[in-house]
Amino acid sequence: MESVEWWPFLISRGRRTPFRTVVVPGLPGADGLEPVLLDAAGGKPTPEGQLRFRVIERSDADDLALVFRVIRPDPAEAGERQGPLHDAHSRPIYLIEGVLRTLPAVTSDGGPRPWVPQGALRTAHEHNVPAFQRFWQTDRYDLAPVRSKALSFPANASAERAQWSVSPPFRARARRPAKPDPPPPPPPPPAAGSRRGRLLLWWGALLVLAVVLAFVLSG
Repeated sequence: MESVEWWPFLISRGRRTPFRTVVVPGLPGADGLEPVLLDAAGGKPTPEGQLRFRVIERSDADDLALVFRVIRPDPAEAGERQGPLHDAHSRPIYLIEGVLRTLPAVTSDGGPRPWVPQGALRTAHEHNVPAFQRFWQTDRYDLAPVRSKALSFPANASAERAQWSVSPPFRARARRPAKPDPPPPPPPPPAAGSRRGRLLLWWGALLVLAVVLAFVLSG
């Protein structure tokens, strides 16, 4: 049976750490996807039963379909006994979490449509909870994001019932290949002054030698 792979992702912020990608899809060719997700996913909190849909257009790889929501986390999922969660400036903490999948280069049905298998968001949330708790408790920006594994669903799986909010496509910038390090500069030519100085030293040494020889021969 044909299946479709969906990859969980999660964006949030800590008490002092700004928004960052906590869980990044581990699909092949996902290098450089963290800043793209930060720009493409987000917005105001989603009401209960609403999901957001957006396509990421990439010139150097397959396009991506994002399905996500913006919700308040359960304090217990962050390892806290009291809540709701706020950052150091008393701003509420939100989870921008969802799933994404690759899109074929050519679609025969007029383009991608909002759709996600039933239970995909719930499964992705369960996958993301340990990563969010670790991120919240450490509150470190340099903490490496967790790479998610694919969630496989039948291609004809029942769709999640949701009120859809569709955003315009987000065009990701093509990644520039890394430039090789420039070759080291050639050593500078000897300065004219230093060359002249060496010649004077040689002439001076020869002159001293001539004086010494003349003195020895005259004696």
